[in-house]
Amino acid sequence: MKFRNKGRGRYKLTDKLELDGVNIEFVTEFTYLGVVFQPSGISFNKHIEKRVRAALLATYNIPQLQSLSIKTAIKLFDLKVSPIASYAIEEIWPFLTKNDLDKLESVKTRYFKRICMSWLSLSFL
Repeated sequence: MKFRNKGRGRYKLTDKLELDGVNIEFVTEFTYLGVVFQPSGISFNKHIEKRVRAALLATYNIPQLQSLSIKTAIKLFDLKVSPIASYAIEEIWPFLTKNDLDKLESVKTRYFKRICMSWLSLSFL
C-alpha cells in the first residue's frame, strides 16, 4: 500500500515496488493486527464498517436474546458485543469522523431495539 497525502491523488504509472526482483502490487486497503488501513492514512471508515458487521453478527449469535432480562442483556452487550465493535478504538480515535461514530452507535441501538421489539410482541399476546 502506498500512503498518499490525505488520500488525494492517484498512483503514478511509474510507481513500482520491487522486492528481490518481484513486483509487489499496490492495494487499496491492508489489514494489520485487525486494523484496516487505507491509502489516506487517516481514514478508518472501512475498519469501522468491518467492526460494525462483526459486532452485529455477534448479536445475532446470542441464543434466546429476547428472553433475557434487561440487566443480563446489558451485561452481555458489554462483554460480547462492545469489545468487538470498539477494537483498536483508542489508537484510531483522533481520526474518526461523526459518521464513523454514528455507525458504531448503531450497533447498540440495533441490539436494544431487538430486545425491546420482542418485549412489545410479548405484551400483545
